[in-house]
Amino acid sequence: MTKSADRLLFDFTGTEEQVHGSINFPADARFYARALLSTFKALQPELLVNDGVLEVVEVRVPEGTVLNPRFPAACSYRHYPLIRCFSVVLGALARALGGRVPQGADNMSGISFSGTRAGTDQTWYLSMPLGGGSCGRPAADGSDTVLMTPGRNVPSEYGETFYPLRIREFGLNPDSGGPGKHRGGLGYRILIEFLAPARVRVRTDRYYLEPTGVHGGMPGGTAEFIINPGTARERALPGKSDSGEVAAGDMLLVTSPGGGGWGDPLERDAALVALDVERGLVTTTAALLHYGVVPGDDDATAAQRRKLAGLRGPRPMFDRGERYREFVRRGVIQPRTSDL
Repeated sequence: MTKSADRLLFDFTGTEEQVHGSINFPADARFYARALLSTFKALQPELLVNDGVLEVVEVRVPEGTVLNPRFPAACSYRHYPLIRCFSVVLGALARALGGRVPQGADNMSGISFSGTRAGTDQTWYLSMPLGGGSCGRPAADGSDTVLMTPGRNVPSEYGETFYPLRIREFGLNPDSGGPGKHRGGLGYRILIEFLAPARVRVRTDRYYLEPTGVHGGMPGGTAEFIINPGTARERALPGKSDSGEVAAGDMLLVTSPGGGGWGDPLERDAALVALDVERGLVTTTAALLHYGVVPGDDDATAAQRRKLAGLRGPRPMFDRGERYREFVRRGVIQPRTSDL
């Protein structure tokens, strides 16, 4: 992102070439100019976005890339790179403005099931869009289980009434919101029991790499899709997959990503951390290790926060998580200096 006296340039040169998978987003520079400028509403909510922005905003999106593919390109999951673009622009704004911007919420997940009804040749199909937590903001915590595209969660009663499955758990996933002065929003935790054989299809973002914490905040939790968790038959499904076969009696644990935190977790009001623990949103372990809070004990909290501050040193502008750092160590990712 480059700002001059009368123009703002978003240059996506260097974007990967289009891929065989269905995550290509077919759009042109005019679309991206209008869409990306909408992220500025994080700074100026009253901003109006219309064709007038094309007079002052330029976008360069090389043809043949994931963001501007040539026909024929698979595009059914195109919203994933688009939403990532919003986070990229917010990240550029955060860098330019000293971190006074949230990182974004490219934390979408979805899962679907299909099978054949017992004793018939009738097939069934159920799609469950899953929201993720949004990033903590300079003035507030992130929101829980936000769905960035049109849709909503499937009520448990509906799923159990019309499909051969039982929802054993459906709630928020503790500790999935990134620690920060303003905590990231939480993702879902859902446990599903199958009453008949079925096929599971997974589509998610933030499966390998955690949602980014910004301005000293820590990363949020990732998505997981685990069949028969905690048993000898446990197996994890990839983040984008259509090959999950389950039998009657199998269980599936689903977690959707949380949002990254904003600001230093040690600066979070200890009373808010204690309230999060009381509500089951943050565990006592996370409260101690990330926030330095011992609920109900002000002296122990002060001592723990002094200890943590001395051990860890200053927090980075962006914290992309331990998995990101592992990929850097293995040479999979070439980082910016400010990412480390």
